[in-house]
Amino acid sequence: QDSSISDSSNAKARSLPEEARTILYAWYDKHRRNPTKDEKQELLRQTGIEPKQLNNWFRNTRQKEKKNQVAISAGEKKSIPLSDKPFNAKQQKLGRERERNSNELERKS
Repeated sequence: QDSSISDSSNAKARSLPEEARTILYAWYDKHRRNPTKDEKQELLRQTGIEPKQLNNWFRNTRQKEKKNQVAISAGEKKSIPLSDKPFNAKQQKLGRERERNSNELERKS
């Protein structure tokens, strides 16, 4: 079996569901900080992911943002808010849901 096929299927299996990523990006774009314990519980409920996945997502997102900020200070590229990054067709469809989830979290806060 071709190793590139197994590698790509393994990577796909490890990625979070697109809906979960949409919810997490919406939350992070709004708050730009780590969630409290209560907020984590709400995000876990909304996304259906495991606590370790949630913690890893926030760690990785902070690292990406930090790397982006270093590049900006070096004049390499312009800052793009996470919510403004290009979407594929499926992500565009989930955009409205992202906004609804963000509004729902705001009402519960």
